[in-house]
Amino acid sequence: MGLISFLRNLASQLGEFLGNNQAGNGDNSEIGEREDYLKFILELLQAEEESNSDVAVIYPMLAQRQHLLNARFAEILPQVAESLIADKNPKRINSILGNIENLSIDIQNFPLGQRANNIEIAITGYQIVLSHREPRSEEWAQTQNNLATAYFDRIRGDRAENLESAIEFYTNALTVYTREAFPQDWAMTQNNLANAYSDRIRGDRADNLENAIEFYTNALTVYTPEAFPQEWALTQENLAYAYIDLKNNIAAIEHFKSALEVLTPGTFPLSCLKAGENLGNLAFELQDWENAIYGYENAISAVEQSREWATSQRRKREILENALNIYEKMVQSCINAQRYETALLTIERSKSRTLIELLDNANLYPQNATDNQKQRLDQLRRQIFRVQQELDSNESPTETETDTNSKTQGRNISPTASSPSPISNLETQLKTLQQQLSELVTEINDPTFTDTQKVIPQLPDFTQLLDPQTALIQWYLPPNPKPPLSTVPIIWMLLQEYNCMAGILFLRPKSGFYTFIVTTSAEDPPKSPLTRGTLKNPVPPLLRGVRGDQTQIEPAEDPPKSPLTRGTLKDPVPPLLRGVRGDQTQIQPLYFPPENRQQLDTDIATYLSDYRQKTWGDTLSSRLITLATSLHLNEILDKIPETIEKLILIPHCDLHLLPLHALKGKRQKADNTEKTGYLIDLFTNGIQYAPSCQILQRLHQRQRQSPPKTPLFAIQNPTEDLRYTEIEVETISRKFNPDTHILRNEQATKNAFNSPKNLAQLSTAYYAHFSCHGSFNPQNPLNSALILAREIATPNLPENRETTEDQHRYITIRDGRRFDTITQGLTLKEIFANLKLPICRLVTLSACETGLVNRLSTDEYIGLPSGFLYAGAINVVSSLWSVGDFSTAFLMVRFYQELDKISNVTIALQAAQKWLKSVSRQDFLIWLENEVKMDRDQVTNLKNFIRYSFPNPEPFAEPQYWAAFCAIGL
Repeated sequence: MGLISFLRNLASQLGEFLGNNQAGNGDNSEIGEREDYLKFILELLQAEEESNSDVAVIYPMLAQRQHLLNARFAEILPQVAESLIADKNPKRINSILGNIENLSIDIQNFPLGQRANNIEIAITGYQIVLSHREPRSEEWAQTQNNLATAYFDRIRGDRAENLESAIEFYTNALTVYTREAFPQDWAMTQNNLANAYSDRIRGDRADNLENAIEFYTNALTVYTPEAFPQEWALTQENLAYAYIDLKNNIAAIEHFKSALEVLTPGTFPLSCLKAGENLGNLAFELQDWENAIYGYENAISAVEQSREWATSQRRKREILENALNIYEKMVQSCINAQRYETALLTIERSKSRTLIELLDNANLYPQNATDNQKQRLDQLRRQIFRVQQELDSNESPTETETDTNSKTQGRNISPTASSPSPISNLETQLKTLQQQLSELVTEINDPTFTDTQKVIPQLPDFTQLLDPQTALIQWYLPPNPKPPLSTVPIIWMLLQEYNCMAGILFLRPKSGFYTFIVTTSAEDPPKSPLTRGTLKNPVPPLLRGVRGDQTQIEPAEDPPKSPLTRGTLKDPVPPLLRGVRGDQTQIQPLYFPPENRQQLDTDIATYLSDYRQKTWGDTLSSRLITLATSLHLNEILDKIPETIEKLILIPHCDLHLLPLHALKGKRQKADNTEKTGYLIDLFTNGIQYAPSCQILQRLHQRQRQSPPKTPLFAIQNPTEDLRYTEIEVETISRKFNPDTHILRNEQATKNAFNSPKNLAQLSTAYYAHFSCHGSFNPQNPLNSALILAREIATPNLPENRETTEDQHRYITIRDGRRFDTITQGLTLKEIFANLKLPICRLVTLSACETGLVNRLSTDEYIGLPSGFLYAGAINVVSSLWSVGDFSTAFLMVRFYQELDKISNVTIALQAAQKWLKSVSRQDFLIWLENEVKMDRDQVTNLKNFIRYSFPNPEPFAEPQYWAAFCAIGL
């Protein structure tokens, strides 16, 4: 009888088996409990035999009944083994012992359940096997090594005693694993023994480390870079850790660098990430900036490769988010090394990655593709992106517990693998679409084409983006720690009890913030030794590898945190640093310390907490003054040359939510006079916004010649409650007649908008103007929407039945009607999936909250503007808050009047805003009659309305009326 048949037969006779092992015990409940464990163990052993210990088979079984992986399992396992081994068939006994050992390995490596329980079960299994192995045999040595590994990882018991046991078992293994007889196993065990001595608690610490170095060095006599490159590199890394503990940092750095010669991104990405980050951290402590940069370069490249391999947008963001501390330290190191271009490039690599990748891949086609094939390719790409976004919305965030102490190598343990999760319909759909895409690429048969291209991180040529009168300002706000989840309810109650700012939680920030000023000069300055471009040896994924893990780990998606957590230097960057000149570009970095960051974070939080309050508009001016102070705006302006007349602002994280153009500051003029005012008053050529330098470059490459006709596509008041949008769109459209296509009022339904005819009209529009309601959904930004006319009434829900999701999904307008943003709006998700604007110069979103973006530490810039930029627009004008119908309508009318004269979107918008904030009531009424062409009766009626609603002589002077809109793009 074979082993499988034997196990099946035994399982079928489980009752008899229970009886033989439970004689005299009449407790049926205990028998039932034992039956569960016995059946589970026998099924596992059978699966080990049938699958040849395939974790893809074993792990799902463990996951399904992980509640049984406990002390009771460890207690019953020896009883099962005793009964199985009683068969007295030597061949069968040997197979049973092998399966028990393999099961122990799989349970020890199983990522779910309680790790302490899993290790105890593994130790029990190894001890069973060891007691039946022939002493001094090869199998005996293997089990000694595995048992040593389990004790090294053991959580329960005394740590010092566990390490002594591990050393004893590794030493036992070496009595068989000699260099002559088993050179590879000998080197593996030497490395493992070195790890144990490196962590040893008993004995003299220096002696233990010297022993560890000796054993690592022994391993290297077999692990040569030619014969065993990975093992050689990981042992070099282990030596680096030992030398760190011996305070020999120079030797540690050399061993890290040796390891990175082999642990390259494309071959061993996870190990590359860990070694690179740890090298960077060590060199950072020593203020060895060049080696810190070298280490962090490798680690950052590993993050980027891991993002490329991840399948969901959520996972891509998580990978980047978990590694942002590396980017910050890279920036600090580059500034201290006066490599300012590399510092700025590093910031660019940490933000807006999704949008950059989408823009780069959108127009990527095989050279020999037909128009039909290009159309199919574009359609598949959009469908794939839509499904990925759906997955992103439905996927729950994952938290992976990482064993920060694990560092052993070569345990004769099979490689771990994650338990396969059930494949959802969306995942199946995604795989089908990706397969169709692959088949289409095969059909096109262009060997030089790849459907996605890796985004090469590089700064743009600033001389192409900036003229000598333009400066670019880029902010960088590194992430700061959040309060532990367990403390949030307590802090929240204290805030409520003492009436603090509602729900705003603060921890003292560890990071400051940075501002970079970029300018160009007309003359040729001396060439800088700095070189712009990509980093050497781009590196892939991330995850903490163990110290010197012999087994090649399959790329995983979870990024690690370095086990090397040394203290960092306080304020390593001086507050102000001189710029660097090179390639006609000057970059000046400014650093503001943590206390300044704390004040900035507080002021931003106050600004955001005020929003939606009835007094928000009244307090906006004072909040903006405070924000200008906490941003140290005047210090920044002081560094901008007097010749600069235009600013391009690249905010970071929460700064995207602020009307930076409406902050007040002062500038020193060439005649030594000082000018004070809003930013739009201080720079005559305008204030322009962009999500990142790289996106700005891609929009610049998209510039188009103005066609003979410049058609306008417009949406006009689809909800029929915005009285002044009627005037707005009708007035704006006059200059475009007859090249206009307007969906008015009840005609502007979602079905009508999505009709082939209207989408075709939109795709030929040079200007697209949406005058309607808008809504930003902070919980799910892809459901942010422009509200269209409804075809079916949306039922009202009692307030106590509305979920948080409902509150963001539905908007209620002033007449009480309720609109569903998903079924009755043009959502960001649909803009990404469906809209094509191949010739569009400008999209104007004359609606509420159309410029808001998601608050992510990765600064992914997810909001309505990103959708229209992806669709093909070069400029998007959008709003940062809920705007009033009256002031917005006439700001837009004036904007298009200025645009007709000036052509430049940024300057035209700024001119309209400056006019609106300074126009007198009388001049405004004259303008309505003479230029807007309103009849005298309408103007008379508005005169009384304005006097009552806007009592100031300059009725729109407050920022709430004119400052909401900003120009994003060129």
